[in-house]
Amino acid sequence: MTIKTTLQHVALEFNENIDADIFFIKILGLSLKKKFFLSNKLSKDIFGVNQKTKVHVYSNDKLCFEIFFTIKSKINCYDHICIKVDDKEKLIKLGEKYN
Repeated sequence: MTIKTTLQHVALEFNENIDADIFFIKILGLSLKKKFFLSNKLSKDIFGVNQKTKVHVYSNDKLCFEIFFTIKSKINCYDHICIKVDDKEKLIKLGEKYN
């Protein structure tokens, strides 16, 4: 017997100074579906981080990203996502427009 597996969402940390709306809405074309704060207690219980955290959810019918905004910055890590787009040049031009 096999179990059907699907990706429900990708969760990423963004520095609070970064405007995630530009990347996820204007460049990737996703919609901002929800904004909420993860409470100190829930954040500690789930992730071991004792802080209230702002979260935005961006999605379309195929992708969903949960963005956790933090004040800390990561240096030298391997965290990444890989997305496939139908027009790489268009994506690059959009990115340059908002840079």
